[in-house]
Parts: sequence; structure tokens; C-alpha cells
Amino acid sequence: MCQSTVDWCEANYTVTKYVAEFWNSCTGLAIVASAIYWRYSSFTSNVFSGAFGHCFKHIFWYLLLVGVGTMLFHGTLLYKYQLLDELPMLLIAIEYVKLTCTLSTSIELFSFKFLFRVVTLIRVGNYLVCIIPFTYILGPYAHILSFHVTLKLFEGTLLFMLWNLSRSLNAIIYKNIYKKYDTMDSIMNRVSLTTCGELPFIERSRNSQRLKLVQKELHEYIEYKKALRMYTKKGICLYAFSISLWVIENLFCDWVRPLQLHAWWHILSSMGIYNLNKLLEQHVRISELCYCKKQN
Repeated sequence: MCQSTVDWCEANYTVTKYVAEFWNSCTGLAIVASAIYWRYSSFTSNVFSGAFGHCFKHIFWYLLLVGVGTMLFHGTLLYKYQLLDELPMLLIAIEYVKLTCTLSTSIELFSFKFLFRVVTLIRVGNYLVCIIPFTYILGPYAHILSFHVTLKLFEGTLLFMLWNLSRSLNAIIYKNIYKKYDTMDSIMNRVSLTTCGELPFIERSRNSQRLKLVQKELHEYIEYKKALRMYTKKGICLYAFSISLWVIENLFCDWVRPLQLHAWWHILSSMGIYNLNKLLEQHVRISELCYCKKQN
């Protein structure tokens, strides 16, 4: 059988003769738990059944695959299970970028040229997922390079889009909420032309109704934005800390081996993924709040 292209810092077969990297393998359960807890915490919302439900469902199943693949990969150090760990990671990253670029807020913020490039990148990424397994023929470094470059390309694209959205979200939302109710005003004006005797009453009712609806949607947006900010801060902290542990272990393996930093990376990164999923939920809710058809 083909051996994996990488052997992590944890000493092999020291805890039990049946599992190569015991702690790295066990902490793959954290990824599975993260996916299940995220699905459970979102049970009462409609994100899994709404317009973006297919994206969230794909992310959920890919996360489960990553967790199972991680346990099998670290438990056996076989290449086929390494692929079961890595390829779903790429598919998740592609799904994140796909979801983000199809948000109504993204469509308004980014140029057509930029979004076209992102869509092209997504198509190329799907082809690379099929090609990367065969880079093993060229040697372990070819596989490692192709996987990490592809993953970082999608991670960078996602971070760039989310960062720009966070900077421009207030302006986009406020403009579109007021625009939505200005459209309602034009409809009400046409109605008022046929009921001139009731014009003062209609005007007062219209202004009162518009104010209440605008205030309601702005209040909802502010609550979503608070949650968005919270998940962003938590996600950044967890991601930065977990990446630091991953880098430290790779650079100073002989000195930090007893600390099992890669196992901690699994736990912290799974928590970071949970926060990223919740963050994207808030973006979907904000986009739907702003652009969905107003109920009269």
C-alpha cells in the first residue's frame, strides 16, 4: 500500500500497536463533533433549507468526511486515507468561496470581472481536486505543494472577500433597506392619486408603516452584525493560535513532541471552523434581510 506523503511529529505506535499516531487520530473526533454541533445549533434556523441550504449541507457532509479521514489517516499513515482527509478540505474551501461569491451583498460589492475570476477559480479548483491524487506519481513533495497551494489560494480568496464585505456591509445594507421602502412609497403614491380625499390619512399611515418596517429591519441587521462580529473575532483568534501551533510543531518537532501540538491543532481548528460556519450563516441572513422581497 502507498504510504502517506507526510509523517507528523507524534511518535508512531507508542500508545498502541494498532494506531500510528494515537493522539492525532483521536482528536479527529473534534472535527466530527464540530460538524454535528454546528448542525444541531442551526436546527431551528432555515439556513439548511433556504436558498443556500445546498451549500451548508455540502459543508456539513464534507466536514464529517474530513473528521473520519483525519482519524484514518493519522491512524494508518496510508495515502488513500490522506486523500480522504485532504480532498474534502479542498471541497469545503471551494464551497465556502462559492457561497460567499453568490451572496447578494457580494454581487453588489464586487465587480463582475472579479466575480467572474472567482467563478473561474472555483471551476479550476474542482478539476484540481481530481488531479491532485495523481501528483503522488511525481513524488511526495509534488503532492504536498499542489495540495497546500490550492488550499491556500481558496483560503486567501475567502478571507479577501469576507474582509471587504465587513468593511462595506453597513453602507450596502442601509442603502438597500431604505431603497426597498422607497419602492413601497412609489406604489403608495399611485394608490393615493385615486383616493385624493384620503390623502392626509394615507400619508400618515404610509410614513408610520415605513418607519416601523425600516426600524424593524435595521434592528434585525444590528443583531446579525453583532453576532457576525463575535464569530469573526473568535474565528480569527482560534485560527491564528491553531496555525501558530501547527507551524511551531513543524519547525521545532524534536523539542515540542511531548506537547502533541498537532492534536491541539485539530481541536482548535475545529472550533475555528464552527465559528466560520456561524459567521457565514450571519452573512446569509443579512443578505436575505436586505434583498428578499418585502412583505406588505
